[in-house]
Amino acid sequence: MDEGAPMPPERSSRPFTELLDRAITEQSFSLTQVARRVDQAAAKDDQRLATTKQQVYRWRHGPQVPEPQVVRWIATALDRPVEEFAIAAHQQRQLLRARGQPQPSPAGSAGAAPAELPHVVADFIGRSEELAELGARLLSSEGAYGAVLTIDGAPGVGKSALAVHVAHQVRERFPDAQLFANLRGERGEGLDPLVVVHQFLRALGATSEELPSTVDAAARAYRSRLAGSRALVVLDNALNEAQVRPLLPGSPTCATLVTSRSPLSGLAEATALTLELLPPTDAARVLARGAGDEQIEESSAAQAVVAQCGYLPLALRIAGARLRTRRAWTVETLASLLADERHRLGRLATGDLAVRASFSLSYQGLDGDTARVFRLLGLLDMPEISADVASAMTGMEPAAAEAALEQLADTALLEAMAPGRYRFHDLVRLFARERAEDEEPDEARLDAVTAAVD
Repeated sequence: MDEGAPMPPERSSRPFTELLDRAITEQSFSLTQVARRVDQAAAKDDQRLATTKQQVYRWRHGPQVPEPQVVRWIATALDRPVEEFAIAAHQQRQLLRARGQPQPSPAGSAGAAPAELPHVVADFIGRSEELAELGARLLSSEGAYGAVLTIDGAPGVGKSALAVHVAHQVRERFPDAQLFANLRGERGEGLDPLVVVHQFLRALGATSEELPSTVDAAARAYRSRLAGSRALVVLDNALNEAQVRPLLPGSPTCATLVTSRSPLSGLAEATALTLELLPPTDAARVLARGAGDEQIEESSAAQAVVAQCGYLPLALRIAGARLRTRRAWTVETLASLLADERHRLGRLATGDLAVRASFSLSYQGLDGDTARVFRLLGLLDMPEISADVASAMTGMEPAAAEAALEQLADTALLEAMAPGRYRFHDLVRLFARERAEDEEPDEARLDAVTAAVD
C-alpha cells in the first residue's frame, strides 16, 4: 500500500451497540422511554415484557446483544428498519465470537451468573435410566417455552436427590444461570410465588426498587431477564401448578425441573416422570454404602433390612447412617430391631432425617374425611384396598370414599394399582396405623375392621 494512501476505516467491533446509541441520541429518548416503547412493540406481537432502563443501558453500551426477537422490537420501538438492526446485531455477535469473547446473556450481564444448586448427595446410586431420560430432555430444544420436566412420587422416594444430581450433570450447558428454590409444598400452603420470583430477580441482578409488587408483573420481569439466556431453574417440593406457573422462564433457551409429591398434570407443557422405589440390588447398595461397609451388601441380614425399609431411599439412607454411627451394631442387629413393626418408624430416624416426619407432612395436608379414611385403612393387612372397603370402614358413600382414595393417591400416600384398586407402601401403612391408634377410639377401630371383613 502506498505510504500516501489513506488507511481504510477500522471496522467497528460493536456495530449494534453504536447503531443503537446513535438512534437513541438522535431521537433524544431517555432509557425509560426506550424501555417502555420496546414493551409496547412486544405487546403488538402478544408478548409481555418488563424491560428496565438498566437493560437498555447494557444494550446501549455492550457488548451484550439481545436475542433476535428483542432486536426486532428495539428497531420497531426506535422507528428504524428492522433489517438494519438485525444485520448489525448479527455482525456484533460474529465479531465477539471470532475474538473469543462469549456473548453475554441477559441473565449474566449484571455480574457473576447465579449458581444456586445445592450440593449433590454423596455416592448417588442407581436411577441410571431416569438420569439418562431427564438429562436428554433437559438438553432438548423442543417446545416454544424450553424443556419443562416434573418428577413426582412418594415421600422419601428420592425426588430431590435425583433432581439435584441431574441438574449438576447438565449445569455446564446452562452457564448463564442455575436457579434453585425449595417451594415447601410438602408443608401445606408452600411459599408464595411472589417471594420466589423476587428471590430469582435479585439473583439475576435486580435491585429492590426494581421488584414489582404483583406476581404477574414480577413474572414478566423475570421472564424478560431470562429471555435468550441459557438458564436452568430447579423448583423443589412444589405444591401445585398455580405455584409453579409464574416461575417458568418461558424462553426456549431455558430448562425447568420441578419435583412434587403430587403429579402436576395441569402443566400441559411439562413432561412427567413418576419416581418408583429402588430395585432390590440398588437398595442393598444404598444401605451398604451408607453404612460404610460394602461387604454387607449381599448378606441375608442386609436383604432383610432392605425389605423392612420397603426399598425407600430415605429409609435406606437412615438405616445405613445408623449402622455407621453405632459401631457396636451389626446389620443383623439392625434387622432384629426393625423386625418389630411397632417401633420400626421410630428406629428409622437419625439427626434431622426421619421417615415418620416425611409422611406426617403429607398427612397434615389432608382434609378431615380423607385423613380418617387413611387412618382406618392402615388397620387392615390387605394387599389391595377398594372403594367398597373404604366405604364400609368409614360409613361414607362409595363415591365419597373413592374421592378420598384418589386424593390419597394424588398425595402419594396410596398407590393406584388399577381403577378402584389401591395399596399402601409398607412403611406408610405402619404410619397410618399409628395415626389410627393415636386418634381413633378403641371401639371405632374395632367397628371399622369388623365392617371391612364382613
